[in-house]
Amino acid sequence: MVGPPVVMDSPSSVTISRPEENVWVLSMERKPDNRLSKEMLALLAKRLDEVEAEWRTKNAGKADKDKVGGAVIFDTHVAKFWSNGFIPAFLTRPGFKEQYVNPLLIRVMNYPLVTVAAISGHCFAGGMLLALACDFRIMGSKSGWISMNELLIGLPLQTGSGAILRSKITDANTLRDVMLGKRWTALEAADAGLIDEVVDNVADPGAVTGRAIELAEEHLPKVALGTWGSIKKGLYNWVGETLLTNPPAVHPEQESIAFFDRLEREKAKL
Repeated sequence: MVGPPVVMDSPSSVTISRPEENVWVLSMERKPDNRLSKEMLALLAKRLDEVEAEWRTKNAGKADKDKVGGAVIFDTHVAKFWSNGFIPAFLTRPGFKEQYVNPLLIRVMNYPLVTVAAISGHCFAGGMLLALACDFRIMGSKSGWISMNELLIGLPLQTGSGAILRSKITDANTLRDVMLGKRWTALEAADAGLIDEVVDNVADPGAVTGRAIELAEEHLPKVALGTWGSIKKGLYNWVGETLLTNPPAVHPEQESIAFFDRLEREKAKL
């Protein structure tokens, strides 16, 4: 599949809606394909802070029995794409991964509320990482594909991204196929354990978010006491450390230079 042209300066927005009292929906929109630009990542981080502040304020001073949980759903206002990942050119910009990508992925993985990715469009590369960082993934039957397609476009796996994949994909064969760029339909992704549920969204484009809201309401009471974030942090602490401490990814041209340099050094020893 050839994706839409990469637009470097398309404006981003992340709007908040509240379909239920303790459910917040963050809707991403960056045309044409919801690329995770610096602005988009910053907006997602800001919205997560706003939701958490509202939830914590609501529970402040209440007895445990009166506290309420909450959930955040990530969906899209771009019809064909949940997210097409990062803009490749941004990945080599100083500070992009360190200041925007890694902090957001860690934030989502450790978020104190239930998180659900409502995938109603293609979900590629960095978009798949964001979806995997969530607690649950719901995907529409006509959404298209979910894939880590870096291999197919000549990009190395970015620093620490493998830790997220290893933490959420436990079957070795599935992990291998993911890294080989397999494109999974919703049904295939469910069979492989990459997503939790498939929703028929042929007739109703909003069915994926609707089901995500139902799932969120089912689980959000469990996180009312505020320990869900710390539990996840304890479970995935090594993922955050890997994201923060791994060296930069090595690009193909760098590997080629290093290879021939090694051959020359070995030849000089003869």
